[in-house]
Amino acid sequence: MKSYRLVSFSTLCICLLVLFISPFQDTSSASTDKYQNFKQLSQHEFSASYKVTTKETKSPVLIFAPHGGGIEGGTSEIAKELGKQNALYLFESLKLFTYSNR
Repeated sequence: MKSYRLVSFSTLCICLLVLFISPFQDTSSASTDKYQNFKQLSQHEFSASYKVTTKETKSPVLIFAPHGGGIEGGTSEIAKELGKQNALYLFESLKLFTYSNR
């Protein structure tokens, strides 16, 4: 008989919060990617402008979140919560973004 683990209450709350907030985020003026890959980014940006978090576990599940920090709101929080019991890769932009109308 399979045993199923329920999602923790805090994980559920974070997911619901992000689902509620996401439609209200203004992405109309967001620009396209500035760099084609991580190698280019790391050559042109200070290491203090981004953070990469990884965690290996015996879990067969990888929580992969390449849009954390200021890129997509709520991504880091969900990834960190789900990554408590799973493997994790989290890229977070630490730069403050300002968008202009172009």
